[in-house]
Amino acid sequence: MMIDVEPGLLREQWAANKVFAEAPHPDARTAEGLALLREISSPPPPATVLTPIEQRIVGPGGEIRLRVFIPEGEPKGVVMRVHGGGFAAGRPEDDDAVNDVLARASQVVVISPEYRLVPDVTVREQIEDCVTAARWMIERYPTRKLLLGGISAGAHLAAATLIRLRGEAGFERIVGAQLDSGVYDLSQTPSARRATGETPVLGRTILDSVVEISLPGWDSERRRDPSVSPLFADLAGMPPALLTVGELDPLVDDSAFLAARWELAGNEATLEIWPGCPHAFTNMGAPLAMPALARIAAWMDARIAT
Repeated sequence: MMIDVEPGLLREQWAANKVFAEAPHPDARTAEGLALLREISSPPPPATVLTPIEQRIVGPGGEIRLRVFIPEGEPKGVVMRVHGGGFAAGRPEDDDAVNDVLARASQVVVISPEYRLVPDVTVREQIEDCVTAARWMIERYPTRKLLLGGISAGAHLAAATLIRLRGEAGFERIVGAQLDSGVYDLSQTPSARRATGETPVLGRTILDSVVEISLPGWDSERRRDPSVSPLFADLAGMPPALLTVGELDPLVDDSAFLAARWELAGNEATLEIWPGCPHAFTNMGAPLAMPALARIAAWMDARIAT
C-alpha cells in the first residue's frame, strides 16, 4: 500500500531528490567504475548513540566480521540485517545509523554481517556467508525471538538466507523478515527495466553492471534460477514479512511481486510503498527515512511480541 505522509515532509523529500539525482552512476564492469561504486557506497560511518562491537566467526571463505549493536537493558529479540551495495560494494558500517536507531527503538540486538563481494565471488557464495552468519545467530541466542532482514542487495541475501534455513533447527524462532528496497529478480522486473540514466540513486548503468558481474555469463532465463532470484523460489513456510520500498525505486516491482508471492505461498506480507522516495531512502538520511524507520521498528515490536 502507498503510505500517507505529511505534505510538508513530502515536499522536503522531493527537494532532496534533486540532490540524489546528481549522484554518479558508475559502471561496475570497469575497474574505475567498481572503485567509484565502492567509494560512494561507504562514506565514513556516522556517530551513533550505541557503540557497536565486533565479532568474528569462521565462514566458508574465511573469517566473517559481524558488527553488533546491543541495546541498554535486556534485549527483547535479535535481528540480523544485511547491508546493501549492489552485491559489489558496501560494508556493515554503512548501516550503522539505521541499526543504531532500530536497536534502541525496538530494544533488540542488531547484527550486521560482512560478506564477500562480487566479482571476487558470485551471489551464491554471498548467500553462503549470510547463511553462516544466520546460523551463528540462531546458535548464539537460543532463547530469543529472531528476525532477518536487509536493504537493497542485502534484502535479497536475507530472503535467500531464509529460504536456505527453512526446515533447520531454530528456524521456527525467526518471527519476521524485514526487507527494504530489495532486488528479488535478477532477470529484472518491469520497473527495473524502465530505469534510465535519469533515475535517482539506482539507474540503468548500475543495475545492469552489478548483475552482470554478480552472475557472469548468465542470460536472463538463467538469472531466474530460484537459488539466486528469491522471487521464483518456493516461499512456503516463510515468516511474516514487511517489505518497504520507495515509489521512485526502480525495484518497486520487486517488492510488490515478492509480497504477492509471499502471500500466495500462505504467509503474511505487508507492502509499504513510500511516495516520492528513491532506492534505499531509509539509509540516506532522506526526509521520510525516520517515519519509515519508525514503522519498521513498530512492526518488529509487534513480531517480537507474538
